[in-house]
Amino acid sequence: PRFRLPEEVLDGELELLTRLGVEFRFGRPVGKGVPLSRLVEEYDAVFLATGAHIPPRLNLEGEDSSGVQSALGFLKDARTGLARLSGRVLVIGGGNSAIDAAQTARRVGGKDVAIVCLEYRDEMPAFPWEVEDALEEGIEIINGWGPVTFEHSNGAVKGVTLARCLSVFDDRGRFRPRTDPSLTRREAADEVIVAIGQIADLSYARGIKGLTRNGLLVADSLTLQTCVPNVFAGGDALGAQDSN
Repeated sequence: PRFRLPEEVLDGELELLTRLGVEFRFGRPVGKGVPLSRLVEEYDAVFLATGAHIPPRLNLEGEDSSGVQSALGFLKDARTGLARLSGRVLVIGGGNSAIDAAQTARRVGGKDVAIVCLEYRDEMPAFPWEVEDALEEGIEIINGWGPVTFEHSNGAVKGVTLARCLSVFDDRGRFRPRTDPSLTRREAADEVIVAIGQIADLSYARGIKGLTRNGLLVADSLTLQTCVPNVFAGGDALGAQDSN
């Protein structure tokens, strides 16, 4: 969002990189337009920093109802001036993207905005100062509840049924939420924004054995080098880090 990253700041950073000699080539997606194998052959080193930008599905009833959208798609529309909301907006998720989506929803017409997340306040992955900012703007945060179904009428979302979250992480600290289906509540909503993170699109890496594992890139924990000698990886697309 512009209130998080003003365009003049972004332009300044890009201009600095350009002056340092970095060349930007837009509209050339790796895999679809330019094979990764060609880049490996043409350059002495390739760094894969393709991030994660595909919204995962919750696979819940009513998820495809009109009025339900992903946070990343919504934020993109808001950035380009296409987003318009009204009524009560419910944001699902407890990370920084959820906070960004909620604050943006207020700026594009949402009259009543609330965030619902599995985590309790001290467990939320969002930066504490972002949470405080959202609260100061009048955004409600409903902690310790998770979605069960999206309620809808004539194809349009009308609300979300939530179940009480008993725990978010298991004994080893892994994300393994447990909910009590007997403890539910309903939150009305005219719009629902799902902000539960993103997954990586690594279709460009198909065909290179050992480059990915469990849907993420694999690289050495110290050098960030992948199984291909001159290919390195980092950022959100990087999963396993092997020590060699």
